[in-house]
Amino acid sequence: MHIMHTTSRQPVSKCIAVRSCSGWSPKDLWEARRLLAKRTKTDSQGMDRLLQANPKTFKGLHFSSHTPQRLFDAACCQGDLEELRFKWGNYKDLSALENLHSLKFLLIGSGAGVQDIASICNIKSLVVLSIENFKRVEDYSPLIALEDLEQLEIHSNIMGRIAIKDLEFLREMPSLRSFATGATTFRKKYTEAELKDLFASLPKLEYAFVNGKAF
Repeated sequence: MHIMHTTSRQPVSKCIAVRSCSGWSPKDLWEARRLLAKRTKTDSQGMDRLLQANPKTFKGLHFSSHTPQRLFDAACCQGDLEELRFKWGNYKDLSALENLHSLKFLLIGSGAGVQDIASICNIKSLVVLSIENFKRVEDYSPLIALEDLEQLEIHSNIMGRIAIKDLEFLREMPSLRSFATGATTFRKKYTEAELKDLFASLPKLEYAFVNGKAF
């Protein structure tokens, strides 16, 4: 996780660090930096407490190292978040995401333990969603509830391929401007012509990328 204390409002899609909302006291900010630098189990618990005790502080959080479930949940206490990124962790329960009514950008990496995407589908404000290695999820049709979603990425990682039931749900996501998936097995087999037809049905789509091929 990176911290940058600033009052500037950078574009959500370009944020690579933490952006402040109301701001912590200098003492709390120093303590946060100390805890993040050490990253022991005890210090990680201290970071949890700081996030929970200051729920209106940040607009963006980016966790670039291992994130345990308790830290995932604590990050979701930041009710004004617009951007949230987790590189990897052992999180299984995503229900805390439902606290984030202003979230526009969500990245969840290495989610092998995740079994249910219902909580993601309740974040109606989402514009960009990127998820990786959701090995226990095959049906992504609930994502049609995200009516403002413009960019969707569903990827595997070096641990192996993921499986997706089908891509038919994309037909009911007319706001999509880009879609990408890689190293993915589809339970429904598609020809190249069928994929072209599917993507042509999306009125705003500008870019689609499936298993190494652009459409």
